[in-house]
Amino acid sequence: MSEAVISSTSPTQQTAEISRIFQLQQQHHFAVAATSARQRIAKLRKLHDVMLQYREEITEAVWNDLRKSRTEVNISELGVVNGEIRHAIRNLRSWMAPKRVGTPLVLFGTSSEIRYEPKGVCLVLAPWNFPFNLTLSPIVSAVAAGNCVMVKPSEYAPYSAAVMKKIIAECFPPEEVALFEGDATVAQDP
Repeated sequence: MSEAVISSTSPTQQTAEISRIFQLQQQHHFAVAATSARQRIAKLRKLHDVMLQYREEITEAVWNDLRKSRTEVNISELGVVNGEIRHAIRNLRSWMAPKRVGTPLVLFGTSSEIRYEPKGVCLVLAPWNFPFNLTLSPIVSAVAAGNCVMVKPSEYAPYSAAVMKKIIAECFPPEEVALFEGDATVAQDP
């Protein structure tokens, strides 16, 4: 196992860091929720571009973790996530627009609409079998919706987790998206 995969922080330090980042995201989520479609699209494009920059490392990491071939990684991992990004970019403006709906008769003289709002801070607990697809696809949706995200990839795909940590750190500040490596106890922290 490479040094990038082995964590040098103690469980107490990691718990403190998770709590610190969670509080930071709770304080920052209103600013993220207020972002425009253009800003969210820019974040998604950056994620797309950085993923392509790391394509070789991603392929190697998934090979080391799961013995998936380059073709399988391109189709079932990167292809799916890139498809999610393209779909979100194409539809984001319409998703963010208020939808006019009928007004009940008792509210005569008013108008009604549905406004979709971000939830705040989301948690992504990812499985091991499709490490990039099942970790990054939910991040794409959460970022498109204007949420902050805490991410815990599977400890059974440590090489993939290490590459995703680099990608996330390059694309997002920790007050928006943060990834924490480790075993199941990381997800159990209060």
